[in-house]
Amino acid sequence: MTSETPFPQQPVAAGGAVFLGDSLGCITALDASNGAVAWTACTGGAVNYPPAVEDGIAYAGSADGWVYALDAADGAVRWRFRAA
Repeated sequence: MTSETPFPQQPVAAGGAVFLGDSLGCITALDASNGAVAWTACTGGAVNYPPAVEDGIAYAGSADGWVYALDAADGAVRWRFRAA
């Protein structure tokens, strides 16, 4: 992480949470009922597009060349795929 201010992408709401990617490479899940941070998972590059959420998995592409599948409940990496 750097000290620069992250530039968040568009939010995605699913399953009682709101998911955001940012320019610092992190995906953050917020509790939709109160806005509290549920978890944050960081990648090796900027997350320039909003994550997609389906069946309890948040999918996000990163400028580090990997696509990440994160558990929507806790942010644990389920898998990642080298796409670039």
